[in-house]
Amino acid sequence: MAPKRRAKVVVKSTRKIVKETVWLDDEPPKKPVKVRVPVEAPGEKQEQKKAKSGEKKGKENGKKRGELDGYEGYKTYVFRVLKQVHPGMAISSKAMSVINSYMNDIFEKLTSEATKLSMYTDRKTLSSREIQGAVRLVLPGELGKHAVAEGSKAVTNFATYDKKRSKLD
Repeated sequence: MAPKRRAKVVVKSTRKIVKETVWLDDEPPKKPVKVRVPVEAPGEKQEQKKAKSGEKKGKENGKKRGELDGYEGYKTYVFRVLKQVHPGMAISSKAMSVINSYMNDIFEKLTSEATKLSMYTDRKTLSSREIQGAVRLVLPGELGKHAVAEGSKAVTNFATYDKKRSKLD
């Protein structure tokens, strides 16, 4: 049976805000659980409205709407490839979300398979060899062969570009 969660009780007064923790079980949980409860002092809403009225809509603290910390996703790259292949086509946000989820799933499968391959060979570094083997194992038939060919081409282009750049330095 799952342990019961603790509830936070917030008592507001005119002078100060008091936070009190109430346990639902007899004992506190072994691992502390952090719960954030938004607390507003009296008259704080009016001050926030005044402060936000001068800001631009759609931006908050320099961030764009819907932006998450440390997470980009594949949306921009999928859109770039779509415009390269079919310049006149568009994609809905729901379809883009499905493709982004699919890309995350495939990435997870490839990394787990590449990790297994590196463990089999007692290596601690994932190289292009492990990734290539994982692609062959995860992607079926012709799709795997084409992916390996495109990946090899991309690594070759990167290596030649890197050599040119190191000669210039």
